[in-house]
Amino acid sequence: MAFYNWNDDEVYVIGIKELNNDPTAPSISPFVKVSFEKRADGIAVKWIKSDESTVNEFTLKSTSESQPYSWFSFATKGEATVQPPSPDEYDFIITTYTGKVPDGEVTYVFELRGSLTNRDGSVSSHRYNPGNAEDDKFNDIFNNLTINDVEIVKYKHEADAIGYDWKSFSRATMSYKVDKSNMYFIRDNNGNHYKLRFTNYYSTNGGKGYILFTYVLL
Repeated sequence: MAFYNWNDDEVYVIGIKELNNDPTAPSISPFVKVSFEKRADGIAVKWIKSDESTVNEFTLKSTSESQPYSWFSFATKGEATVQPPSPDEYDFIITTYTGKVPDGEVTYVFELRGSLTNRDGSVSSHRYNPGNAEDDKFNDIFNNLTINDVEIVKYKHEADAIGYDWKSFSRATMSYKVDKSNMYFIRDNNGNHYKLRFTNYYSTNGGKGYILFTYVLL
């Protein structure tokens, strides 16, 4: 989403994140300069890597309603062989993405891991606020939620309506903790309503990113 609203021949710099043990302090180095140009048969992608002098070019063909995306790979210098699903084939994905994180009057840009709703379909979602309660009470609150606990107008048709902040990062332990009060309503492409809650972020041996969640059709 960093350059989705591009104009012909505008130049963007894409960086690579250097992995480290502190996800709140990413180190990014320039990787490639890239520009786009609209053409009759698709979109021309022009790029040059930071350690090279040759300008490469490839034209991504026009998309269709059933296949709205085209994935591009710098490694293969062309269209990636794996394409995302069509809008009617999924409701949300768990992925890493770049997003803005507010901290008082300052907003930082971080690499985040969370949920992005399928906004290309008609999927929408809403975060339910259960209020203050003891941690062991949130299970009962979630279990008792019904479709009457959410108004249609509160659903948001935004990719990051669920997002990443159902968990928080502790510098003291250098680990994530799932917020026990996180609860969401999701309405899918067919008009079905679900309630959803994230419950874990680690595997049994401590591996990060093994996300567990509970959902119920309402």
